Amino acid sequence: MIGIAAMQQKSADFLSILDPNLDQKQEIEMSAGPEQIAALQPDCVILKTTNMELGESLASLGIPVVFLELETFEQYDRDLETLGQLFQEEDRAIKLRAYYRTNVADISKYFVDMPDEELPSVLLINYSAQDGAISFNVAPTSWIQTALVETAGGVPIWKDAPLGKGWTKVGLEQIAAWDPDYIFVTSYTAPVLEAVDALKADPQWQELRAVKDFRLRPMLGDIYPYDQPDTRWALGLLWFARSLHPDYIWSLDFYEAARNFYFNMYGMDTKTYEQNIKPLLRPYFQ
Repeated sequence: MIGIAAMQQKSADFLSILDPNLDQKQEIEMSAGPEQIAALQPDCVILKTTNMELGESLASLGIPVVFLELETFEQYDRDLETLGQLFQEEDRAIKLRAYYRTNVADISKYFVDMPDEELPSVLLINYSAQDGAISFNVAPTSWIQTALVETAGGVPIWKDAPLGKGWTKVGLEQIAAWDPDYIFVTSYTAPVLEAVDALKADPQWQELRAVKDFRLRPMLGDIYPYDQPDTRWALGLLWFARSLHPDYIWSLDFYEAARNFYFNMYGMDTKTYEQNIKPLLRPYFQ
């Protein structure tokens, strides 16, 4: 890898664990045009499908482009196969695809035949605190957040609401009207454990049934929250299932599940995991 797009959510903190020479890679601004990328003389450029226009421009300059989506369970399966072909690592791709498929199958088998009436209702909100203003948002039904809740044996209570193509802002009044059994809080801009503590201390939030029943939960994460279409969505699925259905999943050793994930996905050894990842998980289990 000779260059990578400008990163967010502490991506560099994680990638530097895997690649000590990360600072030698060229960082490409999000606004970079095809000429700037072509100047690096890459053999191939990997882009999300949302950058189709840029990809077409690069192709016109004779630079091979591979498009990935990596947003849903199905897209991960297909795109990992594509990456296996690109890097001539088909066996590795098969193992990674099997890891995700096994995770989904092992969780969904418990709930696939259960009617919605027997499953808990769930609300996942994205907590945002910017310029002193706090807002709550829910994801479109087509996004992986909805699939994670459903696969883990929950009913996404926001699924029938009129939503946009991106995060949709909702107020406390709407949250109270939904009255979910569980509320999970994620955040990409604020420490999620602090956000949950603040909500628990809020008199208005204390009136919600989920809060009274101790079912206001943080979304687990380490360097990234696990509810995103990042590779860690497999751990997010385990977290949802363990929280919603402890009778089935409670015996799961999450530290071990995370260690296995990082070993299988990134070849991370136990010492590196113990030093860099496990300490970030501990506060969620205290």
